[in-house]
Amino acid sequence: MTLAVCFDCGHIKRGAFTPCTACGKAPRTVTEFACSMAMSDHHLPIPTLQEISILMEQGQLKPELAPECLDEFRKSVEANRVILGSLVKDDD
Repeated sequence: MTLAVCFDCGHIKRGAFTPCTACGKAPRTVTEFACSMAMSDHHLPIPTLQEISILMEQGQLKPELAPECLDEFRKSVEANRVILGSLVKDDD
């Protein structure tokens, strides 16, 4: 199963799109889904995810993707809207 870092609190969780067991948040917007995909073991090695998690939990890091990376992950989310359905909300 996929390991991922929660886009909101930094907790390591199972599944990029599942609710976080620590804060209860799950991705809802295109950007949150994009960040969740980017911070998963499909795209980063587990030791890197662990480092990100520690820094986020300590308040030293907020998830931020380079614009070109964010655009690519957003395209992937948009391409999978048929599968994700009503889970994905447009960014404000």
